[in-house]
Amino acid sequence: MTAPSRTTGASQLPEKYDRGSLARIVRQYDLELTRITAYAGTAVWNPASLAVGASDSVAVTVPGVKVGALAHVKVFAPYTLSGLQADGYVSADDTVTITLANMSAGVVNLGSGTWGVTVENFVRTG
Repeated sequence: MTAPSRTTGASQLPEKYDRGSLARIVRQYDLELTRITAYAGTAVWNPASLAVGASDSVAVTVPGVKVGALAHVKVFAPYTLSGLQADGYVSADDTVTITLANMSAGVVNLGSGTWGVTVENFVRTG
């Protein structure tokens, strides 16, 4: 018997990771984590001109979010990010911090705009 290829598609997954096993894992995960609340906030922000490797951040008020809660944060930029990476995290109760990092090959200067964030909190039920 030959070992399954690790570079092939889902139809050739190793036995311990067959489609049925993965489906059971996903169903179990869905049973254990239930979204209980969703929050949103916006902030007008004019990020600094960012040199290669530099970053800038802004705090966004999002009433109801709590530090330590299992959360999924999404960041919505008002324009194309031109090679910048935007991430968000709950940095304090009622606050999400958005961080922009310049991963491009040159200086990037974005204009002012209204940034948005959404936060989904989850609770373990299983």
